[in-house]
Amino acid sequence: MKKYSFLALFLMLLLGSGCDVSSTTEKPDEVSGTVGYLVDAPISGVRYECGSRLGTTNAEGKFQCVTLPVHFSVGTLLLGSIIEFTDDSKVYPQDLLNIERSNFTDSRLIIITRFLQSLDDDGSYEDGINIPTSISDKFLNYSVLFRESALDEYIALAGVALVSEEYAMAHLKKNMSVLGDDKE
Repeated sequence: MKKYSFLALFLMLLLGSGCDVSSTTEKPDEVSGTVGYLVDAPISGVRYECGSRLGTTNAEGKFQCVTLPVHFSVGTLLLGSIIEFTDDSKVYPQDLLNIERSNFTDSRLIIITRFLQSLDDDGSYEDGINIPTSISDKFLNYSVLFRESALDEYIALAGVALVSEEYAMAHLKKNMSVLGDDKE
């Protein structure tokens, strides 16, 4: 009985002292590495992969990677990749396609821009493009690069309305101007 009293007293003192007796693994708030921002307007909900790091862009479009390349996808549908970090830390749809930022006529750019804007959860791109998990999860069985010819299939799968080409490109140009990349 005396052994149990001593043990109980010891545990009460230990717990009462504020010591944490549980086993935890500390996780850093963020990994070290280069910070970038996926933008048309800030694009959140896009999956990114760089080396062994897998993440999702936040409300600012922020991603953080140590290694290159960085692959961006909705679910597992690959939108594109970057092989080097940009000087301004921004990644536009043009960068995903490895074309000049001044190019607004490339058919791949037009399709991907329309696709991303169409997936926005509230249709108001001024507050950013937010792709909800409920939409991106619909694309988990794709393991291919985004195909222009499949845009209608992707939009039907997402269950959203397709943004017009004119509106999508005007929005991209406007935001590039606001963000300081208005090189036409």
